[in-house]
Amino acid sequence: MPASSSYTVSAAFFENLVWAAAEEGLDVAHWQRQLGGPQRADERLPLSEFGALWQALLAQTDDPLLGLRLGARFRLGRYGLVEFFLLNARTVRDALALSADYWRVGIDEGKQLRLGGGERGPGLGVGAPVMHPAAAFDMDMLYSVRWLSLVLGRPVVGQGISLGLAHALPAGATADDYRRYLGCEVAFGQACYWIEVPEAIAEQPLAGHPVIVEAVAGQAQLQLQLLD
Repeated sequence: MPASSSYTVSAAFFENLVWAAAEEGLDVAHWQRQLGGPQRADERLPLSEFGALWQALLAQTDDPLLGLRLGARFRLGRYGLVEFFLLNARTVRDALALSADYWRVGIDEGKQLRLGGGERGPGLGVGAPVMHPAAAFDMDMLYSVRWLSLVLGRPVVGQGISLGLAHALPAGATADDYRRYLGCEVAFGQACYWIEVPEAIAEQPLAGHPVIVEAVAGQAQLQLQLLD
């Protein structure tokens, strides 16, 4: 994984991964102690910390579906103003555009996340150098699908949503494993990581699932207090 001093990861995202790994029975005591002190809700951590955590997790298991298992455990509504803005987007297309804008503003370097048009509708593509293990991208993709399901107000199964993964199908896993977790068609060995949404879905207004709205509103309030 290439090093970069300017790449960072939010402390909220990092803590969520530590929590999910602990729930999965992995040893994350070192990072639990690190996160035990007082922290700002908007704190960001060096990417090297994120990489070290992933390497420690992967060293504990040879499960080819680790990223998907962690993504299934990830708690939604933990990212404050970012998710608050996404939930208040007019349509799914607008939420995708906001995601791309956030990546450029919050992460920058290489402007990796781009909104573009696919064969059936708009989509997001991560066309950057691969910074994380394949399992981390699996986790991110499942988190995105779960979030999309909530804001649509229904499962993504049968909605024509498709995903592309830049990595190959891991040894010991099957394409059916991925379809079962993600709920949609998945293509492996792509030029970049992407998610594509049909035009009919893209123009739908967001449902704003009450559980995630309440969670995100609380996180957003914490963020706003930091501005006082």
